[in-house]
Amino acid sequence: MADFSARSQTLRDNERTKHFAGVLTAAGNALLIAAFAKAWVEVSFDLNSLMWLIMAALLLWLSSNILKLLDAEENDG
Repeated sequence: MADFSARSQTLRDNERTKHFAGVLTAAGNALLIAAFAKAWVEVSFDLNSLMWLIMAALLLWLSSNILKLLDAEENDG
């Protein structure tokens, strides 16, 4: 007999992990767009834009690595 409660908990944990990775990806993309928009409007690349780009790269890297934490489901067959 399969233990559906453990399988269901694995699915819930995976969905939480994917949601958190999606939030980090959205934040990274927003910072990336904001940095390039600020540099384009001001026609210069200042320290704030550079820091935003570094933070965006860090958030995007972190979001892609968080997906490695997903647990595999156990097959009953």
